[in-house]
Parts: sequence; structure tokens; C-alpha cells
Amino acid sequence: MIYRDDGNMRIIHGDCRHMTELPDNSVHCVVTSPPYWGLRKYAGEQELVWGGDEECKHSWREERNVKRGHPGDKSTLVGSQTADHSKKASNRGTTCSLCGAWRGGFGLEPTIELYIKHSVEVLREIRRVLRKDGVCWYNVGDSYAGSGKGLGSNGTDGGSGTINDISLKLLDLCLIPERLPLAFQADGWCVRSMVIWNKPNPMPESVNGWRWEQHRVKIKGRDIRKQKAGIEATEQLGNSWPDNKGGVFVQMAEFQDCPGCPKCSPNDGLILRKGNWRPTDSYEHILMLTKTDSYYCDMEEVREKGVYPAGEFRSGGDEHKSLKAGNRTTEGLHNKNWVSSGGRNLRNVWTFPTHGYSGAHFATFPEKLPEICIKASTPEYGVCSKCGSPWVRVIEKILGPPSSWNGSKFDDGKNLEVHPNVGRREDAKTETLYQEGTTAKRLALLRQQARENGGEYVNERKTLGWRASCECGIDERIPATVLDPFMGSGTTLSVAKRLGRRSIGYDISIDYAPMANDRVGHPTMELI
Repeated sequence: MIYRDDGNMRIIHGDCRHMTELPDNSVHCVVTSPPYWGLRKYAGEQELVWGGDEECKHSWREERNVKRGHPGDKSTLVGSQTADHSKKASNRGTTCSLCGAWRGGFGLEPTIELYIKHSVEVLREIRRVLRKDGVCWYNVGDSYAGSGKGLGSNGTDGGSGTINDISLKLLDLCLIPERLPLAFQADGWCVRSMVIWNKPNPMPESVNGWRWEQHRVKIKGRDIRKQKAGIEATEQLGNSWPDNKGGVFVQMAEFQDCPGCPKCSPNDGLILRKGNWRPTDSYEHILMLTKTDSYYCDMEEVREKGVYPAGEFRSGGDEHKSLKAGNRTTEGLHNKNWVSSGGRNLRNVWTFPTHGYSGAHFATFPEKLPEICIKASTPEYGVCSKCGSPWVRVIEKILGPPSSWNGSKFDDGKNLEVHPNVGRREDAKTETLYQEGTTAKRLALLRQQARENGGEYVNERKTLGWRASCECGIDERIPATVLDPFMGSGTTLSVAKRLGRRSIGYDISIDYAPMANDRVGHPTMELI
């Protein structure tokens, strides 16, 4: 169901496994963050039917997680058992007893294998609508077996471990970002990069090591983490303090030092706590996926600031051990001489903080993430209005003295003359200067002479204009199209609009359509 369509932005309430509104090979770039495995249930109706027989009349049974020692649990670890259940289906989903189909929200699968299988199914539909020269950016995070986090607790019940086709032990890192690209590769995708999103402000985690602590016991009451806005905290509720949203945090329980018990008496009132410490998670993965080896990319638009200033000469030297070993490949790497352009190619570690969102969505990624992806994979100048092929920058590369320097003579032992255009890489091989001497001598002498003549040795890449990559022979251009099949609050759509691209967003929950619509600067509208 189309919620919004104004020609430049489309918001669609629907299942991204069946994007029937989109033709084949029509999208230039996909930027999305699907539900992570076992972490949370999102707002609105999320249940879908996966697998099984489409003609089956389905007899659903709820999947119920069982703990070790639970009656009926035959395993040595925690697992899942399927039982007939008359109540409303749980967040863990249900299974058809007739055809084996699973019903539930994406990301709440009982096993990693099922989550990966569903991810591959989603990516197949994305691959259908993605152009051959398009790029898909797929942001995904990881989780821990038996961590107790989220509604699904990563396939566990109360953090007691999990058992499925993949052998996971209690507290194991699930390695979802590593397993997914292997499955995508096997299904035909090209995994071009695994970008690390480094978060300077990661979510705090309750991790602790081994320590001796004063033994304290609860004498009355219980803890209430948060009261809804408007509830008044009274003395009867114990200590309280307001939160930043008008609610009240209340601590009803009271504790005191243990007067002495068999656990702490032998240790002077202390008790040994054995925490499962680990470093705090502060990064996520962004998979760069392509359909072919001929995809559009604009390195100039996402070039980073270089470590060295423009014009600075760097020499690799000639004393590296690889030279003596006769390894010509490593010789080229370590004995490389170059002049800095002041910029560098985008690295595969991106550092920017997370940002909160005032709307009711708990997994909004920052705008910097889709901004980099969209800039790198779609041309700001537009695409051909007839075939959709991207327009591409016309680049001039300049390496050498500035164009204002007319050259002079120098003596390196061979009385060679500097040509005014010797710095231009296109002519470098034909110039007398580049026929003699080592690379280090040539670059060092040119840079020295440039400074003596009041200039600076340069290394520049200039955009002279744009040209079509197709042979349609028309100048009419339209914006590139960006898709987010898990639209949520509409961050990708908002960034695409700001960058002058067309955008399409899908979400299975109708709750997020008005949120995304408002996010991109439109008033809330009725369904059309």
C-alpha cells in the first residue's frame, strides 16, 4: 500500500520480500539496516509467514524456549521445543505443524540459520530491483548467545544459552556479520567490503569482572526501574528522582549489610562475584554488496582529509629488507615515492557517533551513515533520463610543479632540462626529465626547484565536468534512486532528499509510515 508518492519520494507500507511496485534493475543504491537477530520487537504488526507450502492451511504451534532441567527438555543445553498453545503467539514466533512454515517478525527467528535463510530471501528481492551498476549497503550488528538482551535473548530464555544447528555456547559471540556475507556470496552477491562503523559513544553495557564485594541483602520491597510520566513519587515509594522525559525512577527496595551468613562469614563479610567481563561493543558492520564487477562508484565525493598536507614529498627509501630479498612485489610497496594531495581514499573504518531520535523508533542510525553510502554510490550530477546510467566525473590528474611555474634548469649530473608541463602525468613518459634518474631524485629535484621559484610541488585531482556513461546521446538527467527496504523512521529517505536523490522506503509496519513522512518534511497524509 502506497502511503506517499510525490515523484521524488515514495513511502510504501508492505513486505520488502515482494516489492511488486518496483521493476527489475530500477534502483541505483540501497542503504538499509535490517532488524538484528534476537534484539528487539519493533512497533506495529511485524509477523510474516516464511517458507512452507503456500497452499497449506497452517496449524500454528508456538515455539517455547525451555531452560535446562525443564520438564520435557532432553538436551544438555537450552533449546527450543514446539508445543500446542491456545494463547496469543509469543514474540518468538510460531511454527506450522503441517508444512513447517514459520510465522513471526524478521529478526526474532529461534535459530541463526533461520535468520540467515530469511536474510538471503530478502536480499534476493533487493538484487532483483537493484541495477547492475548499483550498490547495496547493509548495516548489521552482532549479539551474544544467552546474553539475556532483547525480547528473544538471542535464541535463549533468560540468558541460559541456546542450541540450534550452529553450535553456540553460553556467552558466545554469534558472529552474525561474518556469517551473513558468506551466505550472500554463496547466493551470488559480490562482497566488496566489510566496513567497520566505529562508535565514539557506544551504549553502556553492564559487564564486570571478578571481585570481592560487601554482601548486602534485601530487607523489603522491590525495584521499579521506571514509572510512567505523571506518576508521583512519594515517601512510601522510597528514593526517587525524575528522568529526562517527565517520568520518575523509583527504588522501592531497601538493602543492608548482611549480618552474617555461611556465604560471607568466612570472608569477613565479603562475597566473591564472578562477572563475565569483556570489552564494550563499540562498532557495527556495514556490508558493501554488488551484483556485478561493474558498479558505479565515486571516490572523489567521499575522499577523506589526508594525513600529510598537499605537496609534501614522501620517500620510501631504498634500504628496505625486501629489496635485498629480491621480492619485487613488496619492493614496489615499500620503496614507493609520492607527493601528498592533501586527501586520501575513504577507509573502511568510519568513525561517527550515534544520534538519538525523538520519534518512537529504537534503532535509528545516524544520517552520516547513509550520507557516505549515497555519495559514494550515486552521482550528484544525476543519471540518464532514458536508461538510468550514471553520469561520471571528468578527472584531470596533475603531478608536478604548479602551472604558473615556467621551469628552469638544474644539474643532477646529467644537465637535464625541466619542461613547463613535465608535471602533467599524461605527458610524463615523453619528457626528457622522466627518461633519466631514479624516481626519488626526479621528485625531490622538482619539488626543490618549485620552492626556489616561489611555488609548491603539487598533486591534484580536479573535476573538469561530467559525461554520460551510456550511449543514449541525450543530455537530460534525472536524480538517482535510493531504496531502503527497512525504512523505519526514514533516515535514509531524509538524507536522500537533502542530497537531491529520489528515494523509496518500505516497511512492514504501518506505524512507521507517518513517522518517515514527517521526517522528510511533509505533513502527515492519509493513505492513498
